[in-house]
Amino acid sequence: RKAKWQSGGRRAHPGGIAKRPAGEGRGPGRVTGNSRDARAAMQASNDDDEEEEDRLLSIHNHLADDHSEDGAPPANNTTWLPLESSPDVFNLYGRQTAALPLGWEFVDVLGFDEDLLSPELVPRPVVGCIFLFPTSERIYGDRASQKKELMASARNDDDAVMSGIFHIEQVKGFGNACGTIAATHLLLNTGLASPDFLDPFDDSGTASPLHAYRRRADSMSLSDRSQRGRLLVETREVHALSDDTAQNLLYCQTRCPETGHTRLGHHYCSFVPVKNGKTGRIHVIELDGTKISPVDHGPIGVGGDFLLGVVRAIKKDWVSHEPDRIDFSLMALVPKL
Repeated sequence: RKAKWQSGGRRAHPGGIAKRPAGEGRGPGRVTGNSRDARAAMQASNDDDEEEEDRLLSIHNHLADDHSEDGAPPANNTTWLPLESSPDVFNLYGRQTAALPLGWEFVDVLGFDEDLLSPELVPRPVVGCIFLFPTSERIYGDRASQKKELMASARNDDDAVMSGIFHIEQVKGFGNACGTIAATHLLLNTGLASPDFLDPFDDSGTASPLHAYRRRADSMSLSDRSQRGRLLVETREVHALSDDTAQNLLYCQTRCPETGHTRLGHHYCSFVPVKNGKTGRIHVIELDGTKISPVDHGPIGVGGDFLLGVVRAIKKDWVSHEPDRIDFSLMALVPKL
């Protein structure tokens, strides 16, 4: 396995391990936004009287524009470094920042054929997934269509699904931190960010960095995703641990870019299972820090399998738009055997 950065991704194929068509972009599907965030974003767009640029594209352009003519990053660079698309790297980030229990780990999903999704290859239950996909004109075009649907759906949002989700905006100060944002979204929305973090070098016992951040956000009543993003980007302990993970030579298989200002051509998002408080059914929820709200890909069905629901969403909303691309990867958070 050759792990790569957000500018690469591992290659696999629905018919085997060698290749896998990449997916990017989203189809219309079933889209539901978080009412508070989506309405705020819609109002801001109306106030500006113009279409707001895709946040992901805006961040990429910001990273490119922040370099000097000789390509050097700004002297006061404080952006976060990108995480390698590797289970080892995400396991390290989870254990350092959220006290991810030793009984849980990220693993590769080797392909999208049913036999490659079996419990023998991907243990169950799957409590979350992290997806790396390429960005291109097609995905930006499809994201623009989806953004309009998210705004329109805010008026009829299903709070029974969305009300308890913790969503963070990837503000520009993060730089290439979409992997960190994806992992943070997953850990904070699955309950695996333990409040009882024990530093092996400090027997006093303190809250894990991510749990401490979440407590601060809750105590400050930061219900707005952009406020949560600004608070996280200013949380130095999480920043330091994230960058340490990105540069850890014991876990990384590829060289980390020297600065978070490097413009990369791929992006991470995460998927988490969320129970509908009214129906009791589990929904596949996409969390992307560059979107105006979480995205509901619908229920998985009674007795359904969350991983299969995630793969169906990826095939429908990403793979179908870019069937010839192979530069993406999927990881699942599962019980450690």
